[in-house]
Amino acid sequence: MTNELNIFGTVITKINILLLAVIVFLIPIYHNYLAPFIVLWVITCIILIISTKQKITRVKPQLALIGLYVLLIVGLLWTGNEEAGLFDLEVKMSLVIFPLLFLFLNYSKNHIRFVIYAFILGILVGAIYLFYQSFLLYDTNQAVDSFFYVNLSTIIHPSYLSFYVVTVIMILLVDLKDRVLKLFNYDIIAIFLLAVLFLFNILLLSKIGIIVSLLFVVIYTIQWIVAKSKYVLGIGVLLVVAFSFYSAYQHSPYVKQRVNELVIGLTAIDGDESNSSTGIRLKIWKEGLILIKESPVLGHGTGDVKDVLMKRYQLKRIDDAFEKNLNAHNQFIQIGIALGGIGLFLFTLVFYLGYVKGLNNNNYFCIGFITISVLFMLPESVLENQAGTIFFGLFISLFNQKPFSKL
Repeated sequence: MTNELNIFGTVITKINILLLAVIVFLIPIYHNYLAPFIVLWVITCIILIISTKQKITRVKPQLALIGLYVLLIVGLLWTGNEEAGLFDLEVKMSLVIFPLLFLFLNYSKNHIRFVIYAFILGILVGAIYLFYQSFLLYDTNQAVDSFFYVNLSTIIHPSYLSFYVVTVIMILLVDLKDRVLKLFNYDIIAIFLLAVLFLFNILLLSKIGIIVSLLFVVIYTIQWIVAKSKYVLGIGVLLVVAFSFYSAYQHSPYVKQRVNELVIGLTAIDGDESNSSTGIRLKIWKEGLILIKESPVLGHGTGDVKDVLMKRYQLKRIDDAFEKNLNAHNQFIQIGIALGGIGLFLFTLVFYLGYVKGLNNNNYFCIGFITISVLFMLPESVLENQAGTIFFGLFISLFNQKPFSKL
């Protein structure tokens, strides 16, 4: 009987890992196919937990995220738009499903490696398909801009896809340095993938994505130069990166427009002189902070964020934001408007506890992912779409698994 249970547990574990691999493979390709695989994965998790009597682990970042979701439920009590609140809970369900189930899971290094391979493969397959689509578009209009931004990423918004790509760049850089997962036997494979993904990320033209990827590449390149004393080669790599940016800026009107928008938006006083995406963001953030001050403890309610923002847009005549029905474009402000200081504290606690746990366990994958997430969430309300909640809920839980720790 014991042998039969062991065999059953092994089979369920393999199915569970396979389903998780399929989920991460599909995330950067097409979200509409994710739901049935997530449901099947949840079912296998429950079977696995019951049959093998898995014990819960107290992973504090995941517990804080679960607490935030519970507060979102409680926030329905003082919302004026219950329908929007229920929809928000549905969108953010991944923020409780993945963290909760991962508390009972204990994947091996081989399991983790298999899942990461699937995620990298999904990114590459998605990129190849998008390039193919762009070539078809270019063949029609002969416009170089066919290979940039929304013309390149037609299925998933470029900002979300950049979030995924930068995460893979981080994984490859950390593993190259620390060799925790040992994804590739030859460093040249990882370096080639880094070069391809870095270029792809530039073409996506997500401003924060380019900044974050450049930050990671420069930091790890400098560390590598110092550690290996490869000063000439290292400086050459940095010059190639700099030349790539300069060339893209000089030869693509689309790239130049995005860069100029960022500069103009940041230099305009209070964003009043700029109708660029950056300038509009600055205006939205100002109104969002005012709304937080109006209800600093409990917020305006889980379903009322868009409603109160629209009123502020109308009042302050921010027409572009009103017409496009824009959210706060900052996840921290978005949470603060909905749940006030309590919600903002819990949300910030997720990242703080993640950093502490990552530092204590030498888990630089977790530290890297949290850093990327925070930086992407400053100019974007990443968790207001399932493209963000599924990815964040899954990977913050995955990166807290033991095999990622350098111990």
